[in-house]
Order: sequence, then C-alpha cells, then structure tokens
Amino acid sequence: IYPQESASVWDDIFKDLKSRGLERVLLFVTDGLTGIEDVIKNNFPKVKE
Repeated sequence: IYPQESASVWDDIFKDLKSRGLERVLLFVTDGLTGIEDVIKNNFPKVKE
C-alpha cells in the first residue's frame, strides 16, 4: 500500500503485475493523473490510444 498516488507508484504496480504473469491489458480507465499515460505506454506498448 502506498501513502499517495503517483505515476511512479503505478509504474511499480504495473511492473509487479507483469512479473506475476500479466501480459495483455485490453482497457485502461484513468482519471487524468499526470504521467499515467506514459507509464501505461512504457509498460504496455501495444495498448491503443
């Protein structure tokens, strides 16, 4: 559990999920957190915009 939401926190979460076998994500719904789009693209480059 993280005390505050940030793009860096989500980067850690996505990397952890990928290390557990997550390979493909069909949909992301975000609230406009600064930097989240870049984190998603870096972790899941095949995601369509």
